[in-house]
Amino acid sequence: MKVKKAFKKVAALGMGVSMLGATVMGALAADLSGYPSPLFIGDGVFDGVILLGDNAISSDTLGAIDIATGLQFSSTSSAGSGSTSVTISDGAKIEKSGNTFNINESIRDLETNGLDSSDLPTVLADGVFDESEGNNDNNEEYTQELKFFDGTAELILDQDDNDAPAGGLYMKIDNNEDLYNYTLEFDDKADFDNTSQTTAKADFETAKVTIQGNLYTFTNVKLTGASKIKELTMQAGDTTIWLEQGKPITRIVGGEEVEVELVDVNENENKCGLLIDGQLKWVDVSSTDKVSGLEVGVTDAIVVHSEGKDTDVCEVNVGATEIQLEDGKEVQVNGKDIDGSKVVYKETTAGELQVIAISLQPDDDLYLAPGDSWQDPVLGNWEINFAGITANLEEIEMEVSGDDFRLAFQNSDGKDIVLPFYCDGGCDATSDTIYWGTSTSVDDRYYFAGGICEPDTANSQKCEGLRFLVIEGDELHVIELNDIDFTNNKTELKDVTYGGTKTTNDKIGTGSATFDLPAGGGTVTMIVNSTVVNITGGGSGDLIVAQGAEWETRYEGRMALHGFNETNSTSNATAGNFTVSFNETDGEVDSTGEGEVRKLLNFTVFIDTSDEEFNIRTPTIELPARANGVNFDDDNNDDKIFYTLYGTRIEFDNKDKRNAKFWFPEKELKADVFVSPVGATVTSTSTSGAVTVQKIEVGTAKLASEVASLSAQNSIIVGGPCANEKAAEFLGITMDTCMDGAPEPNTAVIKLKEFGDSVAVLVNGADATDTRRASRVLANYDDYDLSGDEVVVTGTDFTNIQVSTV
Repeated sequence: MKVKKAFKKVAALGMGVSMLGATVMGALAADLSGYPSPLFIGDGVFDGVILLGDNAISSDTLGAIDIATGLQFSSTSSAGSGSTSVTISDGAKIEKSGNTFNINESIRDLETNGLDSSDLPTVLADGVFDESEGNNDNNEEYTQELKFFDGTAELILDQDDNDAPAGGLYMKIDNNEDLYNYTLEFDDKADFDNTSQTTAKADFETAKVTIQGNLYTFTNVKLTGASKIKELTMQAGDTTIWLEQGKPITRIVGGEEVEVELVDVNENENKCGLLIDGQLKWVDVSSTDKVSGLEVGVTDAIVVHSEGKDTDVCEVNVGATEIQLEDGKEVQVNGKDIDGSKVVYKETTAGELQVIAISLQPDDDLYLAPGDSWQDPVLGNWEINFAGITANLEEIEMEVSGDDFRLAFQNSDGKDIVLPFYCDGGCDATSDTIYWGTSTSVDDRYYFAGGICEPDTANSQKCEGLRFLVIEGDELHVIELNDIDFTNNKTELKDVTYGGTKTTNDKIGTGSATFDLPAGGGTVTMIVNSTVVNITGGGSGDLIVAQGAEWETRYEGRMALHGFNETNSTSNATAGNFTVSFNETDGEVDSTGEGEVRKLLNFTVFIDTSDEEFNIRTPTIELPARANGVNFDDDNNDDKIFYTLYGTRIEFDNKDKRNAKFWFPEKELKADVFVSPVGATVTSTSTSGAVTVQKIEVGTAKLASEVASLSAQNSIIVGGPCANEKAAEFLGITMDTCMDGAPEPNTAVIKLKEFGDSVAVLVNGADATDTRRASRVLANYDDYDLSGDEVVVTGTDFTNIQVSTV
């Protein structure tokens, strides 16, 4: 079966009527303050498309991804906030105490003993087989169990052009592996008379048994030459009813109202004449037939003569499903084989049925993305539900822009930090040097502990502006030497990260001295005299960061820089490369040892001889989930995605090697996976209320050529009119005049217009970087003042973003 046929969307609770776009605004004019809700989101449901130019460059694509990420975060119906837990209305979550569902783990890894009535009280309920037909009476208790096999139903990183076009995490069900084995086992045994097929049939026929939460009626049995069970046939229907002749009844089947009337039963009591929605059909007992497009099964018929008239009765399954279970063969449902299924019977001795078992090996690989579920195709009573991924993530980005390279992250207190690196002389790999800073000038550099600022003239005031890193507690601070005042014998330090300055008196020219940090509490040791500044690294706890020393990021990751020249105590990397390392850490340890994680990521930055610019080598990852990563999607083989086993996601520009971004989780990433009755509802509950997560549909992102008109739907247009024909339509110009009115350098506009009953937002920058910067404003809309029908976004990087209204 193809995945698109096997997937079923997770139903969302509380979904009301969507009131989206300009319709929501009623008589009011649309305003950017209504982004994203109610302009594009109503009742937690996103209604619109994200439009890219047909030949969009990667920066526009990344901007669209940022916007989609922000929209997905907003696509919820919430009654509160705080930490969340994901539950299901009826079913079993695949996790054990202290052991969650992690990358490269399968259902079997967590459910080694299988699922039973304690896990699935509806689908796998204990039951009683109670029948008194034929020559044997049975009143036998039975249990049901569902066991999954190893090597399948596993959370993995993958990308498949046909079935998993977007690279990422999937629950993969492998077509080369048995998926499950279901058993119904009698505590003692179910007896039947195996003298002949007729006697065996008499014991089973019309007997009922509840399997996986549904009631089934046995209609036939076949024996082997050894008088053991070869095949059992059952019927299951949406509605099982006894009909009395001449008394029509109405039932709801599959959401439709159906009238059913018994017209007659033949004298041999093996046929029932049924009138269904006005169409007469004679149906044999123990068989099914289609009447008016509806499957109808007959399980029993009785002729009754009373007071000169017939009052026959007939047991009918309306909407019937006929199941044939032949030992060693595939299950048949309404005469169709279920590919990959297999039936096995176990009898203690002939005439004593002990176990009915059904297994399945799917005939195609199946990929479940977050929000998808897979329904068992055999009996159709239960499903695997991949509700989503639970992880709070911090973002760390490395980006090349010509001779510049920037490393952006947050410290343990959530403060933004951007560390710049510079390549002098046009980045000639044979002669140029990499500097930690924004230029070769000593005052534009960052220094490690032990670094020496030594100007080309004997004047240490030229060092004003140098920076270094300090760790106070767990917090990383960027400290700038703001002022050296020889006249008043004062030195001022500025905290770039937190703000504020601190002046220390009488410390110039006295040799090694301690200087108070602006944040208070800590001191650092430096030598400041008329000719040189030495960042020695001493002070309370050696606070100044040395090369190779790790600092803590937002969620307790550990980052460090390596490869800089320490021989002359400057901040350059004469070897033409340096390394950014990141260690995953987690202080919490559970009963299985999860949390004892310290895995290394290395990103080497170097000068590339082919383009004389900074490049980033393919990251090296200890124990990766998939060593070589996967393609970004079926249309993009240049960008790669990696995951570590802990759950860090890495995206890497594998073609130009100028961008690497990764997201590190606060705790080990876990999948919310359930086995449940079909149609169970997933709910994410916060500490103060319920949250319903609405998945943004696949296909929301479209090329401009795929959309006929902006009035046909709500649209978010990424890219200017020279790259995106819908941007030209938005602005009322042609592609030939696309440069008319273009934004100024380092500028972008976010503009809103109404097109009939729809709205469109245009994100248009002077260049691709400006468009991407503005896309981040939309993605992080809560951080900016968006109002009116147009705002202007300015800045020179991704941390210094300014938004102003027109």
